[in-house]
Amino acid sequence: MAMHRPERVVYPNVMPYSKAKRFYNDTQVLPSPDLDDFIGMLNFYSEVEFYHDGKKYGLLLIIDNDKNEKLLSFYQWGDLESVQDYRSDDDFRENAHINGKLLKDIWDEIENIDYM
Repeated sequence: MAMHRPERVVYPNVMPYSKAKRFYNDTQVLPSPDLDDFIGMLNFYSEVEFYHDGKKYGLLLIIDNDKNEKLLSFYQWGDLESVQDYRSDDDFRENAHINGKLLKDIWDEIENIDYM
């Protein structure tokens, strides 16, 4: 499936096939997924996770087809008070945060990026 959609993240891959192929051909090493790859994982599988500073975080994709609406629900595992809801990939990318620090600014500190 990844070869038929090389620009999309397709489970179980954590980045698009075309990107992985470029990195592997250039360096023989695959990097960790970036924030856009993580969002791509979410859009394919609907449930993704990572760790930051020893804490587990999750992101769920909820789609209401009747209303043609999308909700991205970001939270710290086990902490219902931490839930942050976003209405689009761009909204999440630009505004999601951990303790006031934008996720996009601390992405290099993120570990164990995976599907749930």
